[in-house]
Amino acid sequence: MADIVEQYRQGALNAKAAGFDGVEVHAANGYLLDQFLKSGSNHRSDEFGGSVENRMRLPLMVIEAVIDVWGKGNVGVRVSPTGSFNAMYDEDPVETFGEFAKRLNDLGISYIEVVEDSFQGNHANGRPESVIDAIQAGFHGTYIANGAYTAEEARKRIGNDRCDLVTFGRPFIANPDLPERFRQHAELNKWDDSTFYGGDERGYTDYPTLKELEPSV
Repeated sequence: MADIVEQYRQGALNAKAAGFDGVEVHAANGYLLDQFLKSGSNHRSDEFGGSVENRMRLPLMVIEAVIDVWGKGNVGVRVSPTGSFNAMYDEDPVETFGEFAKRLNDLGISYIEVVEDSFQGNHANGRPESVIDAIQAGFHGTYIANGAYTAEEARKRIGNDRCDLVTFGRPFIANPDLPERFRQHAELNKWDDSTFYGGDERGYTDYPTLKELEPSV
């Protein structure tokens, strides 16, 4: 486990050397830290499995190591409490991620980003409001929402204090000028998910901007 933590620490050091402004620890979408957090995948019988406290142990060790490199104000954490990608699930995401949120709050990180809905699979029918409530009750920093948002829903959720910010993935891939399109209430390019995780630039650098779509005079 110590070797794993050091790999994350080295990644944080590499990001700093590359000139990043901060880092987000990925503890979502079925990747390693998510596998430790969730009861559906973590069947260990040692100090890293079983109880919520034990399942949080490795993710918290990693986050503390990254904070050592960056300082707490430059670190965020991404979670997907009800995500089902890679057959993930947690028997009680309210308890697990409510407790995890409290610990992240104690560490003083900059923000938590929550994948509330995912094209990769989600156990919740709609946004998991009870889980969101538990996370917000435990974490008092910036709450960033993610997952299948439209501009209209994002504005509404922010206005209703359900989140502080909203991040966009697929719409941003297909719309390099997404903020301007939102400001103008313009039509969005449709993404081509057959190019996701591809091996070249197709589907990443070839979508037109609004300006490029304007008729030539």
